[in-house]
Amino acid sequence: MVHTVKMDIPLYQQLARHLQSAISSGTLQPGSRLPSVRHLAAQHRVSISTALQVYRQLENWRLVEARPKSGYFVTVAADTKRSGPLKADTVDPIAVQDRVLSYNRIRRTCRIHFDVAIGPPALYPVRKLQLLGGQILRRQPNLVSSYGMNSTGYLPLREQVARSLLNAGCTVRPDDVLIANGCTEALNLALRATTQVGGTVAVESPVYFGLLEILASLGLRALEIPTSASHGMSLEALELVTRPDTAGPRVAAVVSIPNFHNPLGSLMPDSHKKRLVELLNARQIPLIEDDVYGELHFGGQRPFALKSWDTTGNVLLCGSASKVLAPNLRVGWIVAGRWQNRVEALKFTQSINTAELPQAMVAEFMASGGYDHHLRRLRQQIKIQTRQTAQAITHHFPPGTVVHIPSGGYLLWIGLPNEIDAWQVFEQAVQQGIGVTPGTLFTGSGRFKDYLRISCGNAFDAEAERAMAQLGRLVAAMQG
Repeated sequence: MVHTVKMDIPLYQQLARHLQSAISSGTLQPGSRLPSVRHLAAQHRVSISTALQVYRQLENWRLVEARPKSGYFVTVAADTKRSGPLKADTVDPIAVQDRVLSYNRIRRTCRIHFDVAIGPPALYPVRKLQLLGGQILRRQPNLVSSYGMNSTGYLPLREQVARSLLNAGCTVRPDDVLIANGCTEALNLALRATTQVGGTVAVESPVYFGLLEILASLGLRALEIPTSASHGMSLEALELVTRPDTAGPRVAAVVSIPNFHNPLGSLMPDSHKKRLVELLNARQIPLIEDDVYGELHFGGQRPFALKSWDTTGNVLLCGSASKVLAPNLRVGWIVAGRWQNRVEALKFTQSINTAELPQAMVAEFMASGGYDHHLRRLRQQIKIQTRQTAQAITHHFPPGTVVHIPSGGYLLWIGLPNEIDAWQVFEQAVQQGIGVTPGTLFTGSGRFKDYLRISCGNAFDAEAERAMAQLGRLVAAMQG
C-alpha cells in the first residue's frame, strides 16, 4: 500500500482533484454517471460525509450535477478541454528524445543524485560478482572466446529465474524464459512481438520516460491511462478505451508496472491485478508487465506478478537483475507466453544472444546461499532511506506539498504546491549541484508540470539532508 502524506490539503479535496483530473482528461465523459456516494466512500475507504463533500466540491466547480433519484453525473459543460472521445497522444520521437537529452545534459554536473533510479551502490555485491567472474572464466574460458549459440540464454540462469518467479506466484519452465540485454530489450521485444508500426499502446500516466522513448523508436503511439498512487492504473478508464465499440484507435497492447511503479511507487492491489488480466484476456489484448521493482518490497512477502493470474499466455512478463544486483550487467528476461516463438525469432535478428559471462555471474550468485541474504539487506536499507528522505521532504518543503510514500522500491512522487513549475525547480537545483527529475518527463502530453520524482537509492547522510533543505528553500521561494 502507498501511504500518502498531503500537507494542509483536506481529504475530500484530494479525492475531488483526483476526479477532476479524470474528467478533464476525458476518462470520465460528459453525461457519464459517477459512482454512488456509498460506492465512492467504500472505494476510497472514507466516510459517507467525506464522499458527499467530494461531490459538493465538484458541483461547486460545475463539473458534476446531481439528478434526483439518479445520482451524480459529469456535466456537459465539463467538457471544456477536449472534444470527442479519449484519444491516443502521438509520441513525437524528436520531442521525447529532445526532452530527455536536455534533462540528461543539464544534470551531468550534479553531486547529489535524487534523480537516478538505482539502488544503493554500496550494497551491490560487486566484490562477490568480481570473484565469481574470475572463477567462471577459469572454468569456462569459452564464455568470452566464442559466440553463445543459444539465443534464448544461458540455461542455468533461466533455471534460476524460473525458480525465483515462484515467489511472484508464477509457475514457469526454464524453456519459457528468454534472457535479454536488460529489461529495456525485453520490453522492446515484447512490443515488437505484439504490435505494428503506427499502433496504439495503453500505458500508465504518469509513465516511465524510458518506455516513451521505446514507443517512439518503434513508431508506436501512447494512450495514457490515469493512474493513482494508491491503486495503480484506472481499470475503469482502461475498460472504456478497450471496448470494441469505442471510437478511436484500437489498443494493440497494454504496458503496466504493477509493483512499485516508476515514478508513482504504487502497488496495484491483487484484486485489480486479477481484473486487469481478465479484462485484457477477454478482449484479446496482450498485457506487457514490467516487474523490475517486484523484489524490492518492504513487507514480508514479495507481491505477486500479473503473470500469476495468466492462464492463457496473454501476459508477457519482463524482469531484470539490474535493480537488485548491478545495473551495468544488463541481464534481463522475458516470459512471453503465447508470443514465445515470435520473441525468440526477434531476439535472434535483433542481437543474436546476450553475453554469457554476465549471465553466468548472475546465475551463480542467485544459486548461492548469499542471494536471499543480499535481498534482505538491500530491502531493509532501501526502506530506511525511503523513510528518511520522505521525512526530510515533509520537514523542509512548504505546506501543500504532497508526498506519496510507497511500500517498496525507492521512488517518491512529489506534488508541489501552488502549481510550481517542477522543471524550473530542476534547473535551479542543478545549479546547486542537486539532481531531481521533473514530472513533465513522465508524459507525452505536457502534464505533471508541478511534480517531481525523488530517488532514495543513495544513502541519506548529512550532505543529502542539506541538499533536501536547499530544495525545500527553492520550492518555497517559487511560491511568490
